Amino acid sequence: MTKILVTGAAGFIGSHLVNRLAKQKNLEVSVLVKPGQEKKFPNEVSLIQGDITQDLSSVKEHFNFVFHLAAYNFTHVGGTGLKDAITANAFGTANVLNSLSFDSFVYLSSANVYDQQIEGKIDEASPANPTTDYAITKYFGELFCKRKMSEKNIIIFRSTNVYGTGQPAKALVPVWANNALKNEPITVFRPPNKEMQLLFVDDIADAFISVIEKNPKSSIFNLATDETIKLLSVAEKIKEKTNSSSEIKIAAEETKIQQFIDFSKARKELGWKPKTSLDKGLQATINWIKKR
Repeated sequence: MTKILVTGAAGFIGSHLVNRLAKQKNLEVSVLVKPGQEKKFPNEVSLIQGDITQDLSSVKEHFNFVFHLAAYNFTHVGGTGLKDAITANAFGTANVLNSLSFDSFVYLSSANVYDQQIEGKIDEASPANPTTDYAITKYFGELFCKRKMSEKNIIIFRSTNVYGTGQPAKALVPVWANNALKNEPITVFRPPNKEMQLLFVDDIADAFISVIEKNPKSSIFNLATDETIKLLSVAEKIKEKTNSSSEIKIAAEETKIQQFIDFSKARKELGWKPKTSLDKGLQATINWIKKR
């Protein structure tokens, strides 16, 4: 029986992943969640109370895979919480790495750690130069992972923007979908011509499952999609799919730099590729928001 531990299991991506893992055969799935943040998990899942930023010495069990998704995220709405981000994304990652017993460790990072001034294709050998608070703290987590690579099997996923059912209301797609459903203005707050590679949440869950199946050696993998779309076109699609009369407001200048996150390494070595088209994923997300 393969033993899996998931941190951040109560979060957006983590909860999807745990539900998928619970349906897999020959897996013993445990989740590490903060006291008070417990939610209803599948009956097949074991609950371990713990905080990634606190003492984890009580977790004695050895795991074949630790999937580390616990993080402090940023949205374009509300405060930045930089101190909390450093504590969770940097120190929390180091704490989990140093405290738990495992064979393989998978860290969910972000494609935003790459140098945003580089034009064109971005692969895993492209230079990292994070500039936003979130990207910097996620890269700190990567550095702790890289330091462990000489003694442990460590996988780093650098993912593009993830969206889908269950996403927090302050994220881009839910904000725009909710505004569209209320016929309120949709504000494009970043360059409207910026090419996006939006990844549906079920597809990123597939990437973690592929690690169990392929058990790769220490490496970095980009996770993205071949389907690109301008940010303004995302707003227009959401407006169309909700039959909205919302006005689309442009609140940012266009960019001259376009990047494409290349995930051919994950396709080749993990046998992974996204299966959900943007149209299908957006419609599923909008349908979920309507039912809330």
